Amino acid sequence: MDKKERERQRRMAEQLGDMEFQAELAPYFNYRDVVDPKMVDVHGEDNFPEYLGPEGGGTVVGVRNTDTGMIEVLPKGANAQTLAHEVRHGDIHDEQTNRMFDLMGAQDRDQWQQAVDQYIGFQVISLMDAAEGNEKVKPRADSMRELFYYAPFEERERWVLENVVKDGRYVDDKDMERYGQGSIWKQKVADYGNSKTTLPDNYSRGGRVKLI
Repeated sequence: MDKKERERQRRMAEQLGDMEFQAELAPYFNYRDVVDPKMVDVHGEDNFPEYLGPEGGGTVVGVRNTDTGMIEVLPKGANAQTLAHEVRHGDIHDEQTNRMFDLMGAQDRDQWQQAVDQYIGFQVISLMDAAEGNEKVKPRADSMRELFYYAPFEERERWVLENVVKDGRYVDDKDMERYGQGSIWKQKVADYGNSKTTLPDNYSRGGRVKLI
């Protein structure tokens, strides 16, 4: 095989890899946006910036670099769910709203469970930070810690659905159209609606969710 043919095959393999990457992320963007693979930089486990890696007892596996626009991840963060989260940070700077879209975009049960726990985990961290300067917040922070660490998954899932669906804040319509909602989220909300008579009718019918 000559040099020219090797280069042609290399380019074909690279293009195929780009297509597979884009296809894997497409469901998280309502099959509308095309994510450029070149905006992702995967670091080695022993060679990463200080803002990745261990932090506060956990591990930051992905981050959107606000200076360069690049998505920087550790190998364990190089998955569709994490990458979609970081891509959305280009438009959605509020972490809680972005984690709501993690819930909406979950593609399978494992991703749903992870999104539920990460959403609650973010609440725990936020409340613990707030409690440091406000004793009145401490009971709520302690309650959230107990939910996160000790409650069965069904209880955590229920809390998320009750609080996300009935939170009363609106997600921007353009963001909702761009990122959409996955079938798991729609089914969970529909099931929740059918079990709660106080829930608005459009939820029990499995209609479009606007209030979160």
